[in-house]
Amino acid sequence: MNTGPKILLAVTISFLLICFVPDSSAQNLQVNTPDNNSPTHDNFTTESETNHASFGSTIVVGWNSSVQAAAVGSGNVTSMTGYGYSTNGGVSFVDAGLLTPASGQINVGDPALAVDRLGNFYFATLSVNSLMTLGGSRVAVARSTSTSPTVTFGTPTLIAGLLNTGSPFEDKEFIAVDTTGGGNDGRVYLAWSEFASLFSTTAQVLFTYSTSTTPLTFATPIALSTNSALFHGAMPAVGPGGEIYVVWGEFAGSTERIHLVRSTNGGSVFANPDPMDPNPDKTVATVTPTPSSLGMRTRGFPFVAIDRTGPGSPTRGNIYIVFQADPDGSGPDRSDVFFVRSTDGGVTWSAPRSINAAPAVTINPDTTTHDNWQPSISVSPANGHIKVSFYDRRNDPANTAISVFEAISTDAGLTWFNQQVSSVAFNPSVGYDPLIAPTYMGDYNSNASDTSGFHLVWGDVRNLCTPPGGATNPCSPAGRGDQDVFYNHEAALSGADLFITPWGYVTGIGPLWQTPDIFVVDAGNNVVNASKGVVNLLRARVRNLGNAAATGVVVRFRYAPIFVGLTDSMFKQIDAPLVDFAAAGDPSGNDLKIVPVNWDLTNLSDTNGGLWPQPIGAFDHFCVKVTVEFAADINQGNNAAQNNFVDVQTTMGPHVPFRFLLGNPYRKPVEAELVLDQLPEGYRAQLRESEVAFNKPFRLKPEEVRVITIMFERPDDLAKQPPEKDVVAQVSMKIGRDLVGGFSARLARADDRKHHGQVFDASYDSVFKAILEVMRRREERVALADPKKGLINSASIPASTGRLREIADPKLGESLREQDGRYLLTFRLRRTDAKRTEVDATLLIIVNNSLVDSPLGGQPVPSNGSLERLHLEEIARILAQ
Repeated sequence: MNTGPKILLAVTISFLLICFVPDSSAQNLQVNTPDNNSPTHDNFTTESETNHASFGSTIVVGWNSSVQAAAVGSGNVTSMTGYGYSTNGGVSFVDAGLLTPASGQINVGDPALAVDRLGNFYFATLSVNSLMTLGGSRVAVARSTSTSPTVTFGTPTLIAGLLNTGSPFEDKEFIAVDTTGGGNDGRVYLAWSEFASLFSTTAQVLFTYSTSTTPLTFATPIALSTNSALFHGAMPAVGPGGEIYVVWGEFAGSTERIHLVRSTNGGSVFANPDPMDPNPDKTVATVTPTPSSLGMRTRGFPFVAIDRTGPGSPTRGNIYIVFQADPDGSGPDRSDVFFVRSTDGGVTWSAPRSINAAPAVTINPDTTTHDNWQPSISVSPANGHIKVSFYDRRNDPANTAISVFEAISTDAGLTWFNQQVSSVAFNPSVGYDPLIAPTYMGDYNSNASDTSGFHLVWGDVRNLCTPPGGATNPCSPAGRGDQDVFYNHEAALSGADLFITPWGYVTGIGPLWQTPDIFVVDAGNNVVNASKGVVNLLRARVRNLGNAAATGVVVRFRYAPIFVGLTDSMFKQIDAPLVDFAAAGDPSGNDLKIVPVNWDLTNLSDTNGGLWPQPIGAFDHFCVKVTVEFAADINQGNNAAQNNFVDVQTTMGPHVPFRFLLGNPYRKPVEAELVLDQLPEGYRAQLRESEVAFNKPFRLKPEEVRVITIMFERPDDLAKQPPEKDVVAQVSMKIGRDLVGGFSARLARADDRKHHGQVFDASYDSVFKAILEVMRRREERVALADPKKGLINSASIPASTGRLREIADPKLGESLREQDGRYLLTFRLRRTDAKRTEVDATLLIIVNNSLVDSPLGGQPVPSNGSLERLHLEEIARILAQ
């Protein structure tokens, strides 16, 4: 049984992209024996629904097959599960025929393969005792008996479900093997759905594990879900510590939910990984499902992969899930491929993001509303790179022809680039095979990874029916596509990989139009806001994620008054220093550099040679763009970042209305729209330009640039009731349906003299280390770090008058005069449970005053909370990496 529009990111990256280089010896290689021109197979030529596993140079691929029906008749088929193998690393394949069923049983497909640490392959499939009634339904698992020079499998072991009345049907099993070398090394895990009958509309998720592999035996299954909904597409995965995760989908009309459970005792007991969540399982995401047919039947089975890079890797243990979903509900886009991740063992999850479209896809996004579906995911154990393969129709204006694409991330899923895998496109071909469901073309494909790179297999319909003349039982009609199995190998990505975190619009983490990796500091290396009329100490945090050093990297800084829709030509260069980086993980620590430049904003009449319609003195908001340029970079899709600096004022005058530049980045007229995404309650916003209004279209000439002024009005009672958090409005611009940029406008600062604390979904030790790392990056010397007491104290940190005004209560105002001072930070940690840690941040500010009779040597003043919040935010970012 199988039962939001894409948006463009207006950030131009003008340097060369060097991405995965496929292995030319194994490109688009057909695995099964061609039968599109067989004289005797009639239309029993279906080979699709692929799964595979690899060990060294041996690759085993499984698929659904109808070929036996042409030889013995549909009613006499004994196996619909085919397989093939390669023993030379995918250079060539042998079609091994059909997997032999257990005695009295019939294999009915749904192949799933896994391999243990010693190279033993395990092949799971569905099995019944009658093809006519699909009775005696079981999950069957066979262990390899030989892997050289041929790959063969023994008699499958049969696994019954839990229901012992009626006619239960076991369906859609997936398999995993523990290869961690721990106490359960070699244990085989299976998860699947059990229907009360073939025609049931509900199913429960079952799980079992092997109690022996020689002979192969399994424990009595346990239920991971109720039987109250259509729970389907269950998949197990093993983490680096031997923990087991099972993910599945719940399909309920217009809603799909992705569920997850975790076991830490070898699969005997499962639970929600979040101890604070009362539900028996974790709901990872709730989305709108794709239609059940996209020219072929489909369902959004979730696929899961876990980072198994070595100890010390910052991404080790990350959990990644992909699935298809409808991005815009009733809109024209029927299906996108979505990605979510957890960096804390499944306790918390990122929001779903499309990885076939911008903004997450920084290079080669799908700019259409065409279909992207049927994803599979794997993670390189060598470097943590993620690859997701999927069907894609972006290249066909009619949204019909299918290509196989892949989305690749080298930074743990923060940014992605897309590229095509299949060398040709093919149209769906269904309904020709008498034995197969009329809309069937394979319910899933797969990709897997090892130290050599990535292995992809998929159902492909490029071969057309070409019946030979005079054939007794040829395929028909001539020219229809034939379902076959294809394979692709891509070598592991190797080399330097420079990275700077893009703004939150791209990554889905943090403020929408800001990045943590571009900032300004004062003379004491404290992060401060930029100022006009001074030379700002501008910084960019850049990392090398690759396994090779990079010498002579250009880190280019540019800026413009804050804008939407402007091209690169509107930016003015600040500086472009050359920087050398060590390879990732180098003991020297030189894989991470904070690159310093001086940003001179003293010339308030600067118009960038007339490119800006007004001088910088007229603006209080600036955008700084940093590009990291290195020709040998293996992924240049994460080499550009922008940060919006707001409230950039000068001592020469008072704050002015919010002005920004608005431009048309195209050489043609466009229809644009300013969107007020978020206006807090009680506030009002008005545009001074009569022809431009929020949420209404207006025309822009080719490459036109305008100055727009917004007037924000605050509530009358704001002074009486200061907000506990910063009050922020989000302004974005659309051209057509595409979001091309925006900015965040802070309307009121928080009154944060109250409690400053945060609970992190991370272990006590990891939070303690993260605090120390934040202080190291900020060059704040540590005076005390006691993990037993849960206490971290900074040394005394000098603060200038300007710095004191930024971090102290704004009500002090001019009373600070020209005094300088110092401050001390304190962090207190408390375990709330094994995976959650509470942190309280306290700031003691002391204004130097020799007239005050105090052992502090000055006068304590209250904090405005900004520095405490900044530290807590940076701790969260480190924990999220």
